[in-house]
Amino acid sequence: MRAPTAPFGWVCKGRATLVGVTPDELNGSFVPIVGGSLIPVDIGDERVLLDGWNAALVLNPSGVLIWDRMDGDRSLAEVAADLAVETGAERDQILANAVAFTQELGRLGLLDGVAVDDGPELHLVAVPQLGPGDPFPDVELADLNGTTTSLTELAAGDVLVLNWNPHCGYCVSIASRLAALQDGLESAGVQLVLIAFGDEAANRRVAEQAGITAPILLLGEADSPFGSVGTPSAVHLDSDLVVESIVYGNVEVPRLAESLAGVDPDAGSEWDPDDGDGSPRRDGGAPRYLLEADGFCAPGVGEATPWADTRVYRIGDHHVGIRVDSASTAAVLDELFEHRVVDDPRAGHSYSVALPAVSGGTGDPDPDTTSGLNLLVQPARATVRSRDPGRILRALLGDLHDRIHGGTDDRIDKSEPAGDRLRVNAIAVQVGSGAGLLPINFHAFAPRLQSLLARRGVALADVPRPEIDLATAEVVIPEPAVDHDASVLDRVAVPTSSGGELPAVLPGRYPLAGWCVIRPGEQTFVPLTPAQAAAATVSSLVDADDPVERLGQLGGLFARVPAFGLWYYSDTELADLVARALGA
Repeated sequence: MRAPTAPFGWVCKGRATLVGVTPDELNGSFVPIVGGSLIPVDIGDERVLLDGWNAALVLNPSGVLIWDRMDGDRSLAEVAADLAVETGAERDQILANAVAFTQELGRLGLLDGVAVDDGPELHLVAVPQLGPGDPFPDVELADLNGTTTSLTELAAGDVLVLNWNPHCGYCVSIASRLAALQDGLESAGVQLVLIAFGDEAANRRVAEQAGITAPILLLGEADSPFGSVGTPSAVHLDSDLVVESIVYGNVEVPRLAESLAGVDPDAGSEWDPDDGDGSPRRDGGAPRYLLEADGFCAPGVGEATPWADTRVYRIGDHHVGIRVDSASTAAVLDELFEHRVVDDPRAGHSYSVALPAVSGGTGDPDPDTTSGLNLLVQPARATVRSRDPGRILRALLGDLHDRIHGGTDDRIDKSEPAGDRLRVNAIAVQVGSGAGLLPINFHAFAPRLQSLLARRGVALADVPRPEIDLATAEVVIPEPAVDHDASVLDRVAVPTSSGGELPAVLPGRYPLAGWCVIRPGEQTFVPLTPAQAAAATVSSLVDADDPVERLGQLGGLFARVPAFGLWYYSDTELADLVARALGA
């Protein structure tokens, strides 16, 4: 029998630094003692060493032989001697492999008493931020009328300065609340001033809709006096423009304004939203929002699209704000959500929808504008771009389904056991009658990814977290469990099949043709064993319990479905590799 070869097949993640000898110092006299809580899971003739959701290490058959003899009592030399007798292989070669194997375990932090090399020492440099007692710059900026002014010219006493952005949903969600505090702030001798990103038109629109009359100073190309702080945030300045306090987010900013205006922050009855449609909320209580409490946006976030208005809809127990590019788009959304429009400025906006391909109030496709690019701008995810307005609406419903229902509360087949379906943080694509899964970080190539894949016969599915049916080895694109008028989708749909876009991927079941993962290395395309594939994908499961059970289930899946490790040097090469892997 030939000597065991290099024992590793795949490594996924590492662990924390331990104190002791370094991995390079290990030799045949070392007695390895496995640390942590590693659990061996056999998949085929390979073994995965699983440390909860922290680490997954694949051993090939040679690695299994060595691992099984690491009992905490025998040295590596003794292990090699035993294996030489059992296998008839060269003792020195086995010992070399055993030492290399153990050194790698040590580098991953999986052995007691072995130090992990953290690499070169890093020095973190703190970025100075505003704090109490710091001077605030007396900025000179143009207001909405184009008049250049400064903070000292605007205020004779204290100032409440807001870091503002009309494109920030968190800012918009508190705009009306701040507007109602303006008189109270003025009576208390505090001048409210907004220092804003964005242009005059966008800021004026938000201010007029909310009733904000306080000065708004436009940053333009100037550096923000708030530095890298996000929006909304606020500083309370004394009459000398020295910082008294600073707060962040859509909860603390209005609370500070209320405190300065002498308003009890717990009173709040005037902020209760009016559903407007005369029907009670399902839970009979306050609505829920998609915007996170105390959330804020990165500074300067915004889009070039001139958003015309924000509509708020009651969707289940949530109030959801959606910006629109036109009255036509608003009319389509009103019909889609069955006219459940509510008056609730606290919803801000969680999405932005542009449908230039629909006409006037009818919402029908306009033959003169169907070449326009329809958009869905969604939080923390790639923008969906399509010539088909129906696809944009389906993508919106899919994201709402994922964020409101978690993707699993309402299923296509409600009799189906929940354990047979797993949500995954991956990109689903359709290839012929089947589907494939891609790493979520491929969205870094957006918007080019869609056109690159389309030209190779691969269509992107607009679902945030697709599901896998383990029993049938299928990708499931769930029907959105969100109340809506499905006839609107059919009416506005403009099926497209061009060089840059394939038809929309509809809800349903698709045989899983393959799963692609990132695998750095010299080879750009590597078929993975079931154990390698399971170890590489287990961390992409969403809301999964029991990593040992899930790893075993994935191993069974990859005994039937291929998986591939990809490494690429250009987006074109990436698209070619995906097409090759999925048989496009």
